[in-house]
Amino acid sequence: MDAPIIAELGGNEKAETTLTEVFSLMEKQPNGEEGALLNNGWWNILYVKDQNGVLRTVSVCWLVDGWNVYARSVGDPYGWYDGYQVFSRNSVLESSETSVPAQA
Repeated sequence: MDAPIIAELGGNEKAETTLTEVFSLMEKQPNGEEGALLNNGWWNILYVKDQNGVLRTVSVCWLVDGWNVYARSVGDPYGWYDGYQVFSRNSVLESSETSVPAQA
């Protein structure tokens, strides 16, 4: 369930990422190659505010034909399985930093 995950991440503010960050992660793996996002058919879970400022669950999954993105309420009664990957603001920032080539 999302509520315990968000609490474990430190609350809404620390759990929140942006839609731009979600797109950036997918853009770095346009053909489902290895990278920060799982590409094995399992879900990547992120939390993004919608246009009204309401925190939503955004899930991203690589299937045969590309990235599939879904959004739902964080109050949705459906839970997640072990093995899915959760991102928070810090994990997205760290992922962005590690993708920058090192300077010689």
